[in-house]
Amino acid sequence: MGGSRYVELNGKLSRLGYNAFRPDADIVAVLNSQRNLVVEYADLEKLPTVCWDGKTDIPFNDGSVIPAGTTVTVTGDVTIDGKLTIEGSLVVAPNANLTITEDAWIVGSEKITYETCDGGADCCSKTFQDLDINRWYHEYTDYVIARGLMNGVSDSRFAPNSTLTRGMLVTTLYRLAGEPEVTEPATFTDVPENRYFTKAIAWAQDVGLAKGVTDTRFAPETAVTREQAVTFLYRYVTLILEQETMDGGDLNVFQDSDRISQFAREAMAWATAEGFLEGYGDGKVGPKNPVTRAQMAKFLTILSKNF
Repeated sequence: MGGSRYVELNGKLSRLGYNAFRPDADIVAVLNSQRNLVVEYADLEKLPTVCWDGKTDIPFNDGSVIPAGTTVTVTGDVTIDGKLTIEGSLVVAPNANLTITEDAWIVGSEKITYETCDGGADCCSKTFQDLDINRWYHEYTDYVIARGLMNGVSDSRFAPNSTLTRGMLVTTLYRLAGEPEVTEPATFTDVPENRYFTKAIAWAQDVGLAKGVTDTRFAPETAVTREQAVTFLYRYVTLILEQETMDGGDLNVFQDSDRISQFAREAMAWATAEGFLEGYGDGKVGPKNPVTRAQMAKFLTILSKNF
C-alpha cells in the first residue's frame, strides 16, 4: 500500500505484512492493544498506533493514544500498566475504577478529569430512600452498590448507620474476591446452611481469613469492631492478594491507642497509614467501636481501588 492515503479496514487483519503496508507506513489501529491483528511487527519500522477506547487494560510494555479532538470516557474497571498518550481528553465516570500502576507512563495526565456523582438519575445511592447524597459516604455507597459488593437490607433501605455484623463483613470480602467456588462447609457450629453468609464464611475459613471468636464459633450475627474489621482487611491483602504491606502509621497519635488489642495493633497501624482509619476528630480512633455499614462501604472502596 503505497502513497499517502487513508484506508479503513474492517475485520481481522492478521499476517498482512509487507503485502499490505509499506515498511515506513503510519498505521492507526482501532483495536485496543492488539496490533498483531493489524500487521506482523517484523514487517514495519514503527509499531502501529492504537486508539484507546477506555474499555480494555493497557498492558505493561504496550501503549495507546487518545487522539486530539477525541474524548474517551472510562465507565468500568480498567488498568493502565503501559503508556497512554492523551492528546484529546480522558473522563473517568463517577462509578468507574481507573487504576494507574506505578509502571504506567501517562503523557498528558493533566487532561484526565474525574467526574463526581451529582445525584442525578444514574446515581446508585438514590436507589435507597435512606441514603443522603450530601453525606460523606455518598461516593463510597455509589461504588459498592454499583459493583454489587453491598446490597440493601431491603429494596428501599441501605441502613448506612446500622451496625455491620461479622457475617456481613465476610460476605462483602467474598464478593470482592469474585465469589470463589466453595467445596467444603465451615466447621463453625453457629454457621447454619443456606444463609446469605454461609458460603462466604466457609471460604473465609478455608483461606485463613476467618479465625472465629473460639475454635467452634464464628458469631456471624455479632457486631464487628473497628479493630476486628481492619484485621480482616489486612488478612485479605496479605493472604488473598498476596501483597506486602507498607509500614504502619504511629498509633500513639491516638489518645485511646492503649485500648487497641494486641492481635490488631499491626493491622490498625497499617489501616491508619493506608487511609482506612482517620480517627473521630477528637484524638481517638475507637478500636472497640462498632463499624457501620457506611463505614464498611468506605473500607471496601479503598480496598478495591488501592490494592
